[in-house]
Amino acid sequence: MKKTSTSFFKRGITAAFAVKQRVLPAFILSLCTAFAAEAQYCTTNLHSLPCDATDNINSVTITGTTLSNLNSGCGSASVNGYTAFPATGSTTASLQQGNVYTFNVETTDDSNISLWIDYNQNNLFDASEWTQISANNPGGTTASVSFIMPFSALPGTTRMRVRSRLSGNANGAANACTSFGSGETEDYTITITAAPACTGTPVAGTVTATPATVCAGVTSQLSATGVTIANGMVYQWEESDDNGVADPWANVTGGVANLYTYTSPALSADRWYRLKVTCTASSQTATSAATKVTFNNVVVSTFPYTQDFNTVTSNNLPCGITLNDANTDGYTWNTYLAQAGSTDRVMAYFYNDADPTIGANDWFFTPALNLQANKDYIVTFDYAALLSAFPEALEVRWGNAPTVAGMPAANTVLNLPSITNSTLASGTAAAIRPTTTGTYYIGFYAKSAADRYVLLMDNLVITELSPCSAAPSAGTVAASQATICIGETVELTATGASSAGGLVYQWEESDDNGVNDPWANVTGGTAAGVKFTTPSLSADRWYRLKVTCTAITQTATSAAVKVTVNSGAITSFPYTQDFDLVTAPAVPCGFIIEDSNNDNFTWMNDAYNTTGQQGMIYVYNDDDTTIPGNDWFFTPAIAMNASKEYIVTFNYAAAAFQGTTYPEKLEVRWGNAATSAAMTGGTIFSNLNINNTTMTPGTTSVIRPATTGNYHVGFHVISDPNQFFLTVDDINITERNISGLANELGNSVLVYPNPATDKVNVEISNTAAKSISVEVVNTLGQQVYKTSALNNQKNQLDLSKLSNGIYFVKVRLDDKVGTYRISVQK
Repeated sequence: MKKTSTSFFKRGITAAFAVKQRVLPAFILSLCTAFAAEAQYCTTNLHSLPCDATDNINSVTITGTTLSNLNSGCGSASVNGYTAFPATGSTTASLQQGNVYTFNVETTDDSNISLWIDYNQNNLFDASEWTQISANNPGGTTASVSFIMPFSALPGTTRMRVRSRLSGNANGAANACTSFGSGETEDYTITITAAPACTGTPVAGTVTATPATVCAGVTSQLSATGVTIANGMVYQWEESDDNGVADPWANVTGGVANLYTYTSPALSADRWYRLKVTCTASSQTATSAATKVTFNNVVVSTFPYTQDFNTVTSNNLPCGITLNDANTDGYTWNTYLAQAGSTDRVMAYFYNDADPTIGANDWFFTPALNLQANKDYIVTFDYAALLSAFPEALEVRWGNAPTVAGMPAANTVLNLPSITNSTLASGTAAAIRPTTTGTYYIGFYAKSAADRYVLLMDNLVITELSPCSAAPSAGTVAASQATICIGETVELTATGASSAGGLVYQWEESDDNGVNDPWANVTGGTAAGVKFTTPSLSADRWYRLKVTCTAITQTATSAAVKVTVNSGAITSFPYTQDFDLVTAPAVPCGFIIEDSNNDNFTWMNDAYNTTGQQGMIYVYNDDDTTIPGNDWFFTPAIAMNASKEYIVTFNYAAAAFQGTTYPEKLEVRWGNAATSAAMTGGTIFSNLNINNTTMTPGTTSVIRPATTGNYHVGFHVISDPNQFFLTVDDINITERNISGLANELGNSVLVYPNPATDKVNVEISNTAAKSISVEVVNTLGQQVYKTSALNNQKNQLDLSKLSNGIYFVKVRLDDKVGTYRISVQK
């Protein structure tokens, strides 16, 4: 009790008060003991699913220690992805304060891996006790991290935790006890031993830098080996511009020092470093020899310059390559593992999965290039879209600074607006010809639409061309598509055209191959040497290439090539469209899609059954399940005649998933333009409860235009939110050449087709007639055919015995008659 009382007196508490409160220290001690007993490592509900052999921690080792838990897998001891290994043999280790240890973890799937060590032994994994092993470790490979065991770590046994989670999910400092839906958690018991106290003169060891040569903006990791590691040591890193010759040694500024390791700040010049160590007990000091970190200011003066991105690890850039995340979304270009047929690493542009509305708007730039005035330089490279269903767009420009502002649009040397090849293809930009000698850069601009997949680039080569000295060749021009839809573009390429310095490539165009419309330099589009991307075309167009060697003023002109433009207009009937003759997701010429609710999810052409049959499919917004269907697709322009009538048939279906049918709603309207606002002709079909999951025929009511002209039919999905998908296919448009004569029956009778061969349909609907008869007379008024008919039915007349000519079909409903003129043509 004396100790207890004395401790209170030290806190300035009076003796009288201490006597009254003597029991409090024991009470407080019991509270502390109870609190310590309550603090227990979290071991339950760490994973919401049982451990999966395809997604777990496969091995954990600490280099140079006894801990070597190989092929641990996901054994029977694991409960919901958690295993606590015994403190024996290959599942434990002793780690000394101040020593560097390398922790190695292999996972079976791409994983975010973290490590915690309870340094203060409080039975909790604090955020300060966390180390990231890898944010995205490829499955089947080992991720490693090295760090110094802190001198502040309490000696004795303590807990170490390793957690994995599928890449793309959080696994950070605060997630030691978070419930994960993937990965595994493994706990180990380790022993931390105290470092000895320093005595005498310490050793500063040998300092090395990794890397010893750095690019602009890159840091270097310095570490001392052979250094004295003991309690009571002070480690001080020093720096100088010139090894202390003119710039005196001084304590480092910036960067991160951790005992005998130091991470420099991003460097922009050469820098020298050394380590000074002091034993506080003996006041003795030692200083290491200095080491130099060389700054590599890459300037390319020798050509060809090649870059295959294979000399760096993923997520690191070769020296001189810089990035610009112009849309500031945190997603941009970076190096990545081999893809799309490459043999090693590539440059890849990744999209913002967290916000699929953000399109690509990011650059990477070459190192500085020393280019000579009036010399030609050619850029070649490989490119691909990782998934062809998600087209990418890439532009190549050049300029005097590695910035967006330094890359003017006028300096575009290649434009690839729709990259769909999923294996690497070769691209060649137009020649770069600076007017003054100086330092320039080439920029690669990712400009794809939002919600794409991955854009790839590899095998960059920049070549200086020798000047031309002979008559050039214009090669053979070919179009990427000989026939296109109205509003589309075409890429023209001249193969076999001369490639040399001093050549001028001029693309020319004409409406009629120069017959009446003289050849002229192209307007619009993007010309890039032997390639030319046309502007959007609305009519047929001819193109050719003229190549001139300026040194000898000799010119060559290629043969012309025609690009045919298909408007898709419907001028003959019956018109049919099954959507199978175009490559999904493209739609046939003339079809137009309107995303009325602006959610980037709409109609698309795609396969909808196991046979690969294609049709128009409406896909819902999975990112926002509150958005209802409200999108259109429109037919091409239909040339309709005021004296005729038209009927549309099609097949349609809803879809089911896991036994549940998701009902759809569809209406069909018509109007004089392919916009929702122009669909004023009226609703000709409506089904607000589509439950059929197999294709079912649909027939519209009759379209009777008041004036001759071009019209469109629009298919409008109006389903509730969060359905599955709606399909429309096999559209058929029939023209009925029917002129009513003395007609008392209105729209209750339809007679078609007209002209007819041997069969004529008489369709009677919505009448209450008790007596119905049909007769056919010739132009002399002679009856040539008679039959009875049924109400609300399609009655077929067999006119096969009639000769070609004009006839009249008379339909009598009780006391009312309708007469219809038809033409029989066999």
